Order: sequence, then C-alpha cells, then structure tokens
Amino acid sequence: MPTTVLTGAAIEILGFLNAALFRASKGYFILYKFRPQSCLTLNLVGDNESALNAVILPYMKERGDYVVLWDPRIEEAGFLPSLISDATQIEVEVDGSLFEAERVSLGGHQERSALLARLRKKAPWIDRYEIAKRGQFPIARLRKI
Repeated sequence: MPTTVLTGAAIEILGFLNAALFRASKGYFILYKFRPQSCLTLNLVGDNESALNAVILPYMKERGDYVVLWDPRIEEAGFLPSLISDATQIEVEVDGSLFEAERVSLGGHQERSALLARLRKKAPWIDRYEIAKRGQFPIARLRKI
C-alpha cells in the first residue's frame, strides 16, 4: 500500500509539473504524456437476453492472449464476471478490430495470483498503479479464434 501512495503522489507532482511546463512553453512542451489503461469491448451472446451484453473492461496481453481485468466500478453498472463464462459466443473489439474469441482457463487462485504478478511486472508504472488502486484482478483469458 505505501508504494501505491508514493506512486499516487508522484503522479500528482508530475501532473502539476506537466501543467506548469505546458503553460510556460505556451503549449510546446510536456514532461510526460499520460495514457489511459488499455481497454477492450466484450460483446457477449448468451441465453440471458436481459443481461448486459456489451462492456468495456481493462486488459493486458500475455503470450498472445487477452487477459481481461476486473474493475469494481463495472459491477455497479450491472456487469458480473459470470456473464463471460455463461456466454455462448464472445466477440472482442480492440483498437478498431473485431474478432471472435474463446475462453482459456485461468486456473485456480494460485495461478491467477501468479498471472497477476507477471502482468504487473511487465506493465508500465502507471498501469501498475491503476491495478493496485482499483483492486483489479484477472477474470478471463481470451484467445483469438
């Protein structure tokens, strides 16, 4: 938790310095370009017609697969991770390309923890901060068909 607090403070300071440099240079320079966490759109087809069937979720790539991360804010919108496992067909939209995907087993708790550790290790520092701050964890591994 202290690392998250320090990273959050570093982001605040960097944001302040960015704004000051941008104003001082009349819009020519910026110290660091923040980018949002990578997200994909899942279009799910299943038996439950009343369930939310399209959702945007954060993801990270590992070994060519898309590891979908759970973000607690999505649950407030009515999306549950079980909808992914109940879906008969999964379409994924990433960076403007649309394709069908299949679920690949994530394994048990130990495997998921190890996967999250690997993902965090190779993630940019700002993504590591988001994962820790929001309590994100892997809920699905999708492979392009």
